[in-house]
Amino acid sequence: MSIIGLLRNAAVVVLACWLAACGGGGGPKTSTGTASLTVELVNASGVLVADRTLSASEVRYLRIVLRDKYEVPVAMTPVGVVLSGGSTLPASGTGLTGSDGSLLVRVLPPADGAGGVVTATVTSAVQGSSVASTFNMFFAGGVPVEVTNPTMMLTLVDKDDVLVADNRLSQTQARYLKVTLLSKAGLAVPFTRVTVSLDAATAKLVPSNGIAFTDATGVLRMSVAPADVTSSGAVLATVGASVEGSALTKTLDLQIAPGTVTLTGLTPSPTSVQRGQAVNVSVNVQVNGIPAASNSVAVSFTSTCGTVTPAAALVDGSGVASAVVQTSASGNCSVNAATVGGASASGSFMVTAPPTTGLNFVSATPSLIYQTGSIGANTSIVVFRVVDSNNAPVQGVTVNASLTNTNDGINFCNAPSSAISGSDGAVAFSVCGGTVPATVQVRATLASSSITTLSNILTVQTGLPTQRFFGLASSQPNFYAGGYFTSKLSGGYTIISAHAADRLGNPVPNGTKIVFVSEGGLISSPTGESSCTVSNSIGSCEVNLFG
Repeated sequence: MSIIGLLRNAAVVVLACWLAACGGGGGPKTSTGTASLTVELVNASGVLVADRTLSASEVRYLRIVLRDKYEVPVAMTPVGVVLSGGSTLPASGTGLTGSDGSLLVRVLPPADGAGGVVTATVTSAVQGSSVASTFNMFFAGGVPVEVTNPTMMLTLVDKDDVLVADNRLSQTQARYLKVTLLSKAGLAVPFTRVTVSLDAATAKLVPSNGIAFTDATGVLRMSVAPADVTSSGAVLATVGASVEGSALTKTLDLQIAPGTVTLTGLTPSPTSVQRGQAVNVSVNVQVNGIPAASNSVAVSFTSTCGTVTPAAALVDGSGVASAVVQTSASGNCSVNAATVGGASASGSFMVTAPPTTGLNFVSATPSLIYQTGSIGANTSIVVFRVVDSNNAPVQGVTVNASLTNTNDGINFCNAPSSAISGSDGAVAFSVCGGTVPATVQVRATLASSSITTLSNILTVQTGLPTQRFFGLASSQPNFYAGGYFTSKLSGGYTIISAHAADRLGNPVPNGTKIVFVSEGGLISSPTGESSCTVSNSIGSCEVNLFG
């Protein structure tokens, strides 16, 4: 190598060291105003060029971020860039910041290939105040190679658009795939369709279909996060778009580490309720010591004294999961919260039995019985139910019963007139008819209070047939039978119906048997007997009389 070449290389090294040590006057500087400009040099992949070197063969961009006095990104604001050497794309060096306050301006080294320091002066105006910054870069020399292809940049950034250098997704902080599309001329490509896909289900995108469009500045930010707190490993993001007829594709390896979930401060409220009332439950959820992000963790709740809704509750925006216990049992109760990762927490509350407030009539089966000696049923089962203030059954309560009418032997079938309610809150009493027709009600009273109720009216009928209300009818009054006609005419028959009622005109009960006798012909019922049994509501039955 020539002496001149050695001196040139030495000068490059010295200048590079001077830039690194002293900033070369090119470190991001804020004006005396309240806003700030941050400037850095990145390559075509959006990766920071730490040594600030321009390349004759690779694309370089100035990434500029404009923020106000509150460090909030300033969007849609003009920013101008002027170079001491080389040129910019667009040639004017001006552009508008995007929604995150950032702008990309392509930097081209001097066309004559001369090396040296290239200074960028960046200016803008925010809220009436001007802001400026200078940024020094170094070009080693060489004739630049014209780059004529569109460019796609793909990086992982946080909510403040700061580059996440290790490409690691966070269990607690928002992360975005940032896609920037630039034309051949280095201009932003706005409103262009971009498709993003992941090769593993351990991460998720928003929107879930991975399709969105760049904004007015040619930038797209798509949310990417672990699928859940247990997700781990690597996932490859593949991004595709079409710019000026060229299909652009970029990939980015993302890393996921599982989060550590803790549950604290499980609080039932109120801590004492009556059975049937609700208890609100909440628990603080943290991932890696930070309140969990909204909908990022599901907490399962269970209770020893009722059902919990929802059984699996997602964390809200404050890092809290909440549910409601609908109590169905009494006593010292607990509620437990758990996550898939094994974190758990528990709390306790008291449930007391609600007061017994009611005694309801349920049924009388049958509601019509017959007096003693009748073939019909002469016993009815009368049922009541003890209930609490929630109209739920109460077990273990003593109920006393009495009859409103005991004339002529109506009684409790010689059974006890007191009973203790079962698990369904029910008590039952047997009522037997006496020797005369009558109506009767059962009066039930709680032994521990004055709560009383009456059954519906139970009717007692005689049920015994009487001659006064007994009759026969024939479907064919003129019928040849017996003697001479028996041998001459056979096979003909008439239907004989019997109608019976008790002394009050009430139909006799089903099961009453009526026997027939004839002076001629053959009497037969469908069962082959010379009798029939009442089985309808009008106290009648019938047989056939054959000639």
